[in-house]
Amino acid sequence: MRQFGRKPLFALLMALLTLAAIEAMARLVLGLVYGEVVKYGELSTDAALSARESDFSRGRPKIHPFYGWVSWQTNHDLYIPPARPEPAGAEGALAVALLGGSVAQEVAHEFRSALLSHAAELDAGVASPLVFVNLAHSTYRQPQQSFAFANMLANGMRFDIVVSLDGLNEIAQSEQIFDRSGAFPLYPDRWPSTVGMTADERTAAGRILALRGEQEYLRERSGGITGSATFGLLRRFRLDRIEHLIVRHHRELARAAKASHDLEKHGPRKAYTADGLRETAADAWYRGSLLLAGLAKRHGAEYYHFLQPNQYVPGAKPLTDEELAGAFAPSGEWAKAVRQGYPLLAERSHRLRQRDVEFFDLSWIFADSRETLYVDDCCHLNRRGNELLASHMLRRIL
Repeated sequence: MRQFGRKPLFALLMALLTLAAIEAMARLVLGLVYGEVVKYGELSTDAALSARESDFSRGRPKIHPFYGWVSWQTNHDLYIPPARPEPAGAEGALAVALLGGSVAQEVAHEFRSALLSHAAELDAGVASPLVFVNLAHSTYRQPQQSFAFANMLANGMRFDIVVSLDGLNEIAQSEQIFDRSGAFPLYPDRWPSTVGMTADERTAAGRILALRGEQEYLRERSGGITGSATFGLLRRFRLDRIEHLIVRHHRELARAAKASHDLEKHGPRKAYTADGLRETAADAWYRGSLLLAGLAKRHGAEYYHFLQPNQYVPGAKPLTDEELAGAFAPSGEWAKAVRQGYPLLAERSHRLRQRDVEFFDLSWIFADSRETLYVDDCCHLNRRGNELLASHMLRRIL
């Protein structure tokens, strides 16, 4: 009887030891392969394509009849009705428009606050209420800024000051939209998927959506046994496999988009070299600034154009440890665009000044800053960074 009782206990003990060994090995693999102890309810993977929201995964993009793609975000004023009729100053308010992409969109709050504190100086010493119109929008690049401003003028809005803060999107995203879908590089971002998809595109998109659904389900699960390294490792392996499949189907989607070239979705069919794409984008940036300057002057407004700062401009900022860890990817596409594209913008900026455009290069404004200002590996700033950027912009306007 005593011998009979020992066998189940021994088997139970061996089973527990085996499970413990498996757990220990799983935890070791997690540490060695992934470099950290996984928080089991917060698994994530790092590939850029998976982290980036797809056009079709966030629903059909909103389209404005004049601006192109408009996101679900509400921190812009692209839809506002005219706030002040012609002529400028008729209602005694200082009217300011801000144009650009996501960096301009995010600095708008701090810039408006800075304007409010100096409205009297900007309006020749006469205390004035402020009408601030934020026409900046994520992913926007020339000629969309020009379209947004011209549409406001056509609808009766008049401004005293027009400010443009841009540069990166023109260089980086024009190349991205052409490489991913074969669309004309100056078309709005996400335009081909907005117009419609072929059967092959819908197939690839559907597979990505299904994989994203499984991905989110796995990320939200507790892993079966809370804190189990074994379940966490198996889940991590599956997430990595999903990551690989998503990347593959994104490539299939891009190939299908390029193969289905038509004028409505992709615009004029034209071959570009990498250098040709950047030159085309830089020329559009230059022409757009001239157009904005001319429209502003013709309608009684002052125009100021700023080149946005960026962490990949050589020597532009001593990056903190926090920025190096989370806001610096020197081999990424944003870094490549800045290194190769900003010199093209700098060359054209000299021509802008020669044509009496008030242009200011702000890429060096953080050269002496030891603070953490950048929050991602693209270009975006934290609140302190936006405050400094707004202050530099206003200082040059004053």
